[in-house]
Amino acid sequence: MSLPGVVRAARGVSDWVDLQWWHINRLLARVAPQARGRLLDVGCGTKPYQHIFRPYVTEYIGIEQESTFAATAAS
Repeated sequence: MSLPGVVRAARGVSDWVDLQWWHINRLLARVAPQARGRLLDVGCGTKPYQHIFRPYVTEYIGIEQESTFAATAAS
C-alpha cells in the first residue's frame, strides 16, 4: 500500500473512532439524568465518562484491573 493509501486508511479509522466516541457520549448524556446514588464504573480506565454522570450521582466509583491500568495509563 502506498503512503497516501495508508494515510487514507488511518484517517478512515480515526473518523470511525471519533464517531464511535461521539455516539457513546451522546447516549450516556441522555441516560445520565436517570442515575441516582452511587455509580460503579467497572473497567473504567481513566474514567472518561465521570464528567457525564457526576452531576447526577452522589458518588462515582471507578475500578480497573491493576495490570490493565498500568499498561494503559498515561505516565
